Amino acid sequence: MKIVKHITEEPEYTAVKLITTDCLGIIQYSFNDKDNYVYIYSFSVENHNRGKHIGTELFEYCLNEINSLDKKEIHLTVNKNNIQLINFYKRYGFIVVNDNYEEYYVYMKLNL
Repeated sequence: MKIVKHITEEPEYTAVKLITTDCLGIIQYSFNDKDNYVYIYSFSVENHNRGKHIGTELFEYCLNEINSLDKKEIHLTVNKNNIQLINFYKRYGFIVVNDNYEEYYVYMKLNL
């Protein structure tokens, strides 16, 4: 599986989209120079391709990319009913910061 990287640079932030060449999965994150963290705002794998380690490979690629940015934390939100994804993030060391963020979400972070 090859991962393609798209970068959008705006005056206030940089957004990065990582996507598999055959569009099985996508992860997007953004950051700016003044903040000491990266925010992952989208991560998904096509339903029929889950359980094939595509998400794991994509996420680990993303973590390696983020580690090169010299930021101190990664932040993200996840639907509080998506226990499988919450546990996925916990396996990587993410902790729950707020379990009732904007009513439907869990806010998580990872210290790098």
